[in-house]
This record gives sequence, C-alpha cells and structure tokens, in this order.
Amino acid sequence: MSKNFIKLITLTAFLFACFLSVSFGSQDNKAQGTVTFVKEPSVRTVITIPENTLLKSESGVLFRTTKTVTLPVDKSTVSVSAEAIQPGPKGNIGSYQIVKCTPSIPGIGYVTNSEAFTGGEDEQTKRLAGLRLNNINFTPPSGTPDTLFKFFVTLYDPLNEAVKPGRDNRFIRIGPGLNEPIRELEEYDPNDKNYLEGKIFIYQTKLPPGYYNFKFGLKTVTGRHVESEQMKGPVVHKLTPPCLDLKGISITPPEAQLKTNDVINIGLEVKNIGESDMLSDYEARLWIDGQDSGIVLEGRLNAGRKHTRWAVKAWKATPGSHEIKIVLDVPDKSQVVDILNPIILRNIKLESPELTLSANDISFKPSPPEINQPTEISVKIHNIGNKEVPAGGVELIIYERLNGKWVELDKIKQDKAIPANSEKVFPKSLRPKPDKTYEIMVEIKPSAASQDSDTGNNSAIVRFAEVPGEARLSFHDDTQIAGDRKEGGTLYIIGDLHNDGNITSPDTTKVLLHVDDIYIKECDLGSIEPGKCKSFYFQWDCIPGGHKIGCMVSPGGGKTEMGVHIKSADTPVESLVMTDEDIDLQEIKDSDDSVKKVLIQGRIHNKGNSELLEGSYTVEIAVDPGKAGHVSLGKFEGVAIPPRGSVLFPPQAVEWIPSPGAHITSFAIKPKVGYDEEFCVRKFFNVTKVPSVLSITSINTSPRKVLMGDSSGLTATIRNIGTRASTGGRWEIREKDVSVLIASGKLPPIDPGSTTTLETEIPTSLLVEGTSQLELTVFSGTEATSFSVAFQIEVWKILSMPEKKTQTEGKGTTYEELSQEKIKGLLGVARARKKAWEESYEIHELFRELLSSRTGVEMFRKRLKEHKTEAIDLLVEKIKMANLSELTFSLPDILNLQKIWDFSEDFSSDDSEFVYDKEFMSFWQSKPTMDENFRNTYGLTGFQYKIKRGFESVSDVLSYYLKLINDEIGLLERLRSGEGDADFKTRLRENYGEEQALATALPPALDSAYLMLLEYKESENVSCLQVIAYDTLLRIRTQFEADMYILRCIRDNFLIYLGKQ
Repeated sequence: MSKNFIKLITLTAFLFACFLSVSFGSQDNKAQGTVTFVKEPSVRTVITIPENTLLKSESGVLFRTTKTVTLPVDKSTVSVSAEAIQPGPKGNIGSYQIVKCTPSIPGIGYVTNSEAFTGGEDEQTKRLAGLRLNNINFTPPSGTPDTLFKFFVTLYDPLNEAVKPGRDNRFIRIGPGLNEPIRELEEYDPNDKNYLEGKIFIYQTKLPPGYYNFKFGLKTVTGRHVESEQMKGPVVHKLTPPCLDLKGISITPPEAQLKTNDVINIGLEVKNIGESDMLSDYEARLWIDGQDSGIVLEGRLNAGRKHTRWAVKAWKATPGSHEIKIVLDVPDKSQVVDILNPIILRNIKLESPELTLSANDISFKPSPPEINQPTEISVKIHNIGNKEVPAGGVELIIYERLNGKWVELDKIKQDKAIPANSEKVFPKSLRPKPDKTYEIMVEIKPSAASQDSDTGNNSAIVRFAEVPGEARLSFHDDTQIAGDRKEGGTLYIIGDLHNDGNITSPDTTKVLLHVDDIYIKECDLGSIEPGKCKSFYFQWDCIPGGHKIGCMVSPGGGKTEMGVHIKSADTPVESLVMTDEDIDLQEIKDSDDSVKKVLIQGRIHNKGNSELLEGSYTVEIAVDPGKAGHVSLGKFEGVAIPPRGSVLFPPQAVEWIPSPGAHITSFAIKPKVGYDEEFCVRKFFNVTKVPSVLSITSINTSPRKVLMGDSSGLTATIRNIGTRASTGGRWEIREKDVSVLIASGKLPPIDPGSTTTLETEIPTSLLVEGTSQLELTVFSGTEATSFSVAFQIEVWKILSMPEKKTQTEGKGTTYEELSQEKIKGLLGVARARKKAWEESYEIHELFRELLSSRTGVEMFRKRLKEHKTEAIDLLVEKIKMANLSELTFSLPDILNLQKIWDFSEDFSSDDSEFVYDKEFMSFWQSKPTMDENFRNTYGLTGFQYKIKRGFESVSDVLSYYLKLINDEIGLLERLRSGEGDADFKTRLRENYGEEQALATALPPALDSAYLMLLEYKESENVSCLQVIAYDTLLRIRTQFEADMYILRCIRDNFLIYLGKQ
C-alpha cells in the first residue's frame, strides 16, 4: 500500500470527523478517573466518604466523587471513581496531582490519584485529536557544566502537516521553574518529512549546576499545536563530582589479642567528600586471602555524608599471615564518581604453637609390661611452632582399642607451659591385664579454654607386647560382717573369693582370717576356675573394744580389711539420729516466682538415755557435695540435746544462693565421744526458676529513622550483674505489646561482672509506617527470668514518585511499562524459585513423615539417596541468564544454599546409623514442643500488618509461600502477553510485598522456635535424627534468606515500573 494512499485515507477520515462535528454538533466531556483515600496510621474506626466530596488538584482544578464509599476498620485505603466539575481538557491531569479534599475528612491522612484522569475534551481538543508527542527523552541523566545534554521529542501527526522553523513553532523550555525563555528545536533529520511515522526534533545545550525541568511545544502550518507536560530533567553537578573516600580497615578483637578460631569483626567507613550527591549505589566488597567474602557495605551518599559499619563475624582466624582487602566500586557508570582509594589492604599475622607426636614418642616402662606390675606410659609432645603453649592449653586423650572400637582410657591435662621449639613428657600409669595384647592411641586436643594451638600430627598408635596369663584372686568388696557387736556376742565374717584372671588357681587356694593382724584361722577353698568364685565363712567371739578384721588370700597375698567396735556389757546407750524428712528447705521468692535464696535447717534427735553435751559432735552442711558447683555452707559444733529430745540445727538457718536445676543438700554428722559412727543425711530438691543475672546496660539504634524495607542496626551491651556465671541464653526483639518476633539469636555464657556486645539488624519490612515501640529481651537459660529494655525506631514510607514517565495517547501521564525483556527475566527467576521451593517443601514433608512413624526412617533414607540439588542450581543459572544485572549481587546468598552440608549423602551411606532414636523423639515431643512454640507465636497474630493471616506450622507457611509464587508467575505471564492492566500491576506489587514480608520474618522465626534448640557442635555425639531435623530446617531458613535479598532487589529496581510503592 503506497504512502500517498495512506495519507488520502487519513485525510478523508479527519474531514469526515469534522463534518460529523459540524452537522450533528458535539458534546463536551468531563475527565474521569479514580482517587484513593488513605487513613491516618493511628485511626482504628470506620470512615464514610460521601458522594460529591470535593477534591482539588495541584493546579486548582476541582473534582467530585461519584458515589459513597466506606473505609473499614481493618483497611488503610479505599478507592472511588471521580470526575471533573467542568468539562474539557483541563480535567486531564497526571497521576498524583490531586492533593486534598475540601473540606477535609476527619481520620483521612491524604487523598491522591495513582492513575491519570482522562476523557476531558472540547471542540478544540477534538480538532487536535491525533496530534501527539512521544518518545520524550534526554541524555545523560546527570553531569557537570562541561557536559553536553541532548533533549529528544517525536511528533506524530496523522495529517502529516509540516512544522515551520522558528521558536514559536517548535520550542523547548528548560529550567528549575520553566519560566525561562523558549528555545528553538532543531530537526534531527532535515530530510525526513514523514510525520505519520514520527518526526524527531532535538535540542543540545550545556547547563549550569542545578536541578532542571523541561517541556516541549510544536505547532503545524495550519495552527494545530500540542505541548508536553512538565518533565523532570537532568541534574547538573558542580564541577566537582561525587568523590568517595574509603577509610582504613579495623578489626576486633585487636590483632595482638587474636587467637586461633576467634570470630573476627571487620569495620570500614565510606565518605562522599565531593560537592555532588550520588545518583547510584556504591559497593564495598570484602576479600580475605584472595577469596571473595561478599558485599559488606553498600548504598548511595549525599555530599559530605558517610557510612560506617562493622561486618559482624566476617572471618574465623587461623594461624599464619593473612591479607584483608576492601574493594570499593560504583557498578553504574552513568554518573562520574571519583574514588580516592578504591582498594585498601591490611595484613595481619597470627602466631601459634604447632604440636606434633609420632609412634616413636610413646614409650613404656617396663617393656614389655609385667603382670600386676604398674607400667608407665610416657608421651613426648614436640612444639615446633613459634609460640609458647600456655599451661592448660592442650590435653592428651589416651584411647584403648576394645572390640574393634577406640574407647577413651584417660585424659591428661597440661600442667606446665611448653615453650616454642621444645618438648614435654606426659606420664600415664597403667596396670596391664594378663594374657592380652594392648593397642593404644594418643590424641592431642586443644582445651576448651584455649583453641589457639595447631595440633598438627596429633595422634599415634602403638601396640603392647602380649602380657602372660594369671589367676587373679580378689574379694570384690562384698565381704560382710554380721552378728551382735556386744561383749559375749558372735561375729560372722562372710564373703566370696573371685578369680578375675584367665587361668585356674592352685588347689591349695585358701582364705586366712586375721584380727588385729593376728592369725586366727583359715578356710580351704581349693582351685577356682577363671570367672568363677567360691564362698568362705568364719565365726569369731566378740571381745570389747575396737578391732581390725582382715581376710587374706593364699597364695597371692591379696586382702581386704574392715573395722568393728565391740561394746562392753555396761556401755550406756547414746544415739544421734536424723533422716531426710528432718531437713527443712524454705524458698524465698521474688514477685515473679523466681527463687532468690534457700534457707536450710535440720532437726537432730537424741535417741539415747543420757544427754548429749554441747560440742560432743560436729555437723557439716553442704549443697551438691562431690559435684561441680559444690558449696560448703559451714562446719558447726553440735549443741546440747536432752535424752529422748531433739533440736533445730543450726539454730539460725543457713542461706544458699541457688542455681536452677536438681540439687542435693547434705548434713554430715560426726560424733566426738561415745560409740556412734559418722553418718550423712541427704535430701534431693529442685529449683525451677531463679532471677536473671543479666542486665542491658546500653542500647543504640542507627539510623533511628529508616525507610520502609531497609534495616536499622542495633548495638546493645549486656552485663552479668550476678555472682555466678550465666548459662548460655538467647535474646529476642519484639514489637512492644505485640507477639510478632522481629529478630532473635543466642547469647554466650557470661562471667560475673563481664559484658558481651550484641549487634544485629532490625528488618523494617515487619513494621508499619510511623514510630514503632520495640523491646529487647534477654534470657539466661530456660530456668531464669528475663530482662527487657524498650526502644523505638521511626519507619518512613517512600511517597515520592519514581521519575520514569512518558506521554501515551489517551492515558495522560503514566509509569513506563516493564520491557518484555525484563518481564521475561523476572518470569524465569520466579519459575526457578518455584521449582527450588517445591523441592524444599517435599524434603520438609518427608522429614515430618519421618518423625511420625518408624516406617518413615527407611523411606527417608531411600529418598535422600535420590535427592539432588538441580532446582537450586537452576535458580542460580536463571539469575545469571535473566539479563537482570541488579539481581546478580544476590548470587553469594543463593550460593549458600548449595553449600549446605549434603546430609543426604552422609546418612544414606551408613545404614547402621539410621535407627529410631527414642531419646531424640522424647526431646522433640516434650512440652511445650517446638511446633507449639512456633504456632503460639505465629498461629494467632501472623506477621502483623503485612500478612493478614496466621500460620499453624512451617508446612502451612511453605504451602502459602508457594501459592504467592504461583500468583506471581500468573501475573507476570499476563503482563508478558499484553493482557495486564493497572490492576494487575497493583496486585503484582502487593504480591511481591507479601513475599518479602514472609521471607524477612521466617529466618528469625525458625531460629527462635527450632534451630537454637536443635543446634549442636560437630564434636558432640548427637542423634542422626537431630542432625536431619537441624539440616532440613536450616535449608529452609537459608532459602528464605536468599529470597529476601532477591525480593529486596526486585523492590528497589523493578517495582517502580508498577506504580506508587
């Protein structure tokens, strides 16, 4: 079809429209659109907005609502249709131009229009129909006074009328307020006369420093004209562009105090010392020994501002020399940004001992060992490092091989320091058993108090020579004395003689009885086979006084001895008596029912017929005797007790400051006169809860005012103000008076008077706009009370519009559409995320089945053998290939998923390890269960304002999260097909917001309800079920954390195309 024919059809259509307008008349139309009323955050009432409510735009145009609407209690916004009061094009305003309602409505914070008002026209606008401007653009977005800026506009005219030269016919206004004189546009291609397909005009100029707006105007030869709306223009900086100054690297603990395996925090500062603001983000990336450790600081800085941050737990110290490097860069090269020192280095050196031993360093004396003769094992350890091993730095563990397994035989602590380039001998005594070949292994291990030693070659194995057999005869401590211990009575000495050796004893085997080392009589037993025993029996007529009863083996000489006191016929009876029921324990409690002290007192009875005099006995009172944490409450002289009487003792109860858990209190009573023997009375008791020894001495947040979706850093100092060390505890941050968990973590044990520093990020995605009252709570173990401190942060919502606008026919000003390339990339990432989450959901459900029945164990093992990580690999590849460069910074977080320990391979390799662990199941099902803790926290309130529902279980969360991802895929597919409208964009934006709220909230939720209770050390002997539970939930937590970064990036880089945030 020829161009002339197209022009003829277009001209005919235009003339026909003009004819209809003249012949039949036309009617002026009012502009129409939709407005949104936003409730004030503090209002919790129903608000009615009546029909004909008057609204006003920034330019003074009046509008009215066309119906009555109601804003419910649980909603913050409501939308209603509106129209201009007067017909005509003045009502065709752009988005976000309506600014208030007159008069104001109580409870309404503001009103606006997220979409343009259209449809307002009169005779003039109809006559100009079809004449439009498009492809309005300028480049570069920013620069200095030396930069040449270019402004472009394309004129489309279906009548193909020319535009004459001259400023009145084709102009541009440029300036902060558009009051500057007009400037003439030039033709981009003077030979192009085709206005049907678009004629391009251009203006080029240099500008002084400032922020600029601009608008275009064009007029045809017949007087038809069209103007663009005011557009945001370039930013012209002073001649000095933004300039970043990267400060030196700080580390804690200080280098001089570093020890092996210390967790190191790395600090840095970035400041914009230039005269211009940054328009794009910088990235500060940490490298340790040439390995990329990820971005530790990022953002954009206005002139004169700075960012300071500690990268917490950035690295674990190892011996040797190390290079710490920070690389500063601005990935977006569209703005000139100077960087004074883009790379800074810091070298540190961690000196450490290095210990080693070999089989030649283990010797025995005598060698070979002899039966029943002590053998000394000498272990020589060499320190070939450049640093002394302090006393107590290491310990030796000696193992013996029994039945094919290594069994710990003894543990020897280091009592003296081992200087650099020296050695130390550790002795160990052993009494070899007969007829046996010994196999011994020695291991060097850093002590719990010091992890600063490189143990190098830390084990050696040596075999003993074979020890000959013997008959080993012993009494096994089961010899008893019975009978009446009075003058004239008879004592019976009864026992068994055992052969613990590996050969039969001689047929002359006998037991000899001695009293006070004087031979009395003997009992012939004959030969005793290995592993057997024979009984012996003696009678002895009692003689008053104290005596030593001894039984001796012949041949061999082994013996056992016992003491006995025989009373004379005229000895008066005196008797001290006390039972556990006589011990009184009184708990003194605080108002929160915690036990702050225990008062201990007992009642002692005199069952004899004569008075017990003061000082005739002693009483020692203790708590947990013989155990770690033993406390002696004192040794007291006894008070007088009348015959057949009793007394409270001590007269004033003693105090004990308790620790939580089970305890024993003991009264050890020792008579000084008379014939009663020493005895001890014990009573068991339990302390359920004690006052907290922890206090929060300082708390600071930075920044205190933060944009919605960003994080605020919190630093708190926690001190132990008690007299005992705190047990390992935890901390939580919650919104005050609301049960929603914002963040949580673990606390280390803290010695009395010492402090620890807590550093964490507060995700504002879980908060609402305005001032949020938060509360930091610390817990010292599960049996102590908590301690809380309140603080607040202010969350701002981004209300400014992104500057990405264009003019489209019939729709006024709207946001630029997502390109098909970006939609395709986002859709690919969403589908890959769906596949990865479906795989994790399947593993989690399989794990839950495993806990519900024993048959699930074998199925879980079998399925894990088949399990692969293609879904997560696919997600990483999709992000690399999605042509969404903004997402690539999240790759390190997603790669963490691939680094989760592949527990499937480990546990499926050894069937014998897969047993149904009753002990772990008892722990899992103990009340309140971990599932109940999760449900109590999130089952009722959900995640507050962002998600309008609660969750009963992790499975419930995963199911709902997969639904959100499916909805996201459906909306992106509609947008890609061209079917999506403004409503689809709004729904997609809200869907992303809900996904981000869940992804932000779940990591601390899983930490608090599950992972902190399931965590274990690699050196611990833990149940395989516990490892499976921990790794399954860790996988889900890490995947939510990766999603959080992906969704945050989508919010910051792509949601601006979907309208107001």
